[in-house]
Amino acid sequence: MTAGQFERERRYQSAMSVLRAMSAKGLLTDNELAQADAGLRDKYSPAIGSLYPQNPLTSQPSRVMYVREKEV
Repeated sequence: MTAGQFERERRYQSAMSVLRAMSAKGLLTDNELAQADAGLRDKYSPAIGSLYPQNPLTSQPSRVMYVREKEV
């Protein structure tokens, strides 16, 4: 990865971190988050962040260790 690619990735990931936090607090809808993500991917052309944008494997609700079984 070149320095330029790293910088674009860093900027994209930083912006998405803020947007995900806003979404988690209910300040953005899922649709608004998806639109913002698409715009940021167009703007920054991230190498890693654009691989699986709809599959947030690093967000806490998607991680296995945060999944809770329903109590019976």
